[in-house]
Amino acid sequence: MTVLTGGRAAERGGATPRRSAVRRNDRIVGYAMISPAVLGAVAFVVVPLVVVAWYSLHDWNVLAGTFSWSGGDNYERMLHDQGLHDALLASLWFSVGLVVLNVVLALVLAVLLNQKLPGTTTFRTFFFSPVVVSLVAWTIVWGFLLQADGGINGFLATVGIDGPNWLRHGPTAMGSVIVVQVFKNVGLNMILFLAALQGCPRRSRRPHGSTARTRGAGSGRSRSRSSARRSCS
Repeated sequence: MTVLTGGRAAERGGATPRRSAVRRNDRIVGYAMISPAVLGAVAFVVVPLVVVAWYSLHDWNVLAGTFSWSGGDNYERMLHDQGLHDALLASLWFSVGLVVLNVVLALVLAVLLNQKLPGTTTFRTFFFSPVVVSLVAWTIVWGFLLQADGGINGFLATVGIDGPNWLRHGPTAMGSVIVVQVFKNVGLNMILFLAALQGCPRRSRRPHGSTARTRGAGSGRSRSRSSARRSCS
């Protein structure tokens, strides 16, 4: 009995260093796996941000070769610049329009594709194909199409409509950029929503009323079976 107890204690004593070694190896492997991403973020995100913040506190004239401390004067001039206000407002409109249209359109398309309608494969390919197209090629093609004498205005001229210069006027320029970006990325969000819809259990897709009726029918059947058993007994 003493020998067995000592053997078990020895096994436990040997298992603890082995587990600690395994945990240490797992920790090392984990750090090795995330180190490229961490080093890349530090080298290409954190360090440039720190350098830009340091440069923003100075007046640097590259041609004259002067580099003098200015403190918060650059930020003060920037806050009173009307161009900054216009840029922030344009960015706000672009962000709101892009997010709302992208999410709503992607969700609607995903719901339609989830209905198992005929032609869904072609429909899905049509909306997902812009995702795999290069952003540079996508921008160049739409730049030609949206010019004053571009393809869209040429098509409108054939039906007697004089189209605007889509990229030069304020409302049409913002709307054109938003629509182009939405059609570039809506296919990816559509696939994500579709995967989420198809991953839901079919039981959870039933209407609440039908589920309640089903549960009520099941409870009624169970009551009838129990009453039948009592009568037989």
